[in-house]
Amino acid sequence: MANIILWFVVGAVAGMIVTFIEGTHSPRGMVSNIVVGVIGGVLGGIFSSFVVSGGATVDRSGLSPRSAFAALVVAAILLALSYATSRTAAR
Repeated sequence: MANIILWFVVGAVAGMIVTFIEGTHSPRGMVSNIVVGVIGGVLGGIFSSFVVSGGATVDRSGLSPRSAFAALVVAAILLALSYATSRTAAR
């Protein structure tokens, strides 16, 4: 349960960071960046829990650093793809 919350937080933070990097004149808003980041965070966490960790999503401390890292990476990839497609569509 703690990892799922961590995936949401990691994805949301990634979305907020992308919003600040893009600036205020982006074709998308902060909410869409956060939503895409959360989706990427959850997908990355699920991927990590089943592929990398063999199905274990929680280690002894209650959180898995591997799943948090995977959530961050997948969130960043989805945000980059979303940004690229929105710039193409805006032209």
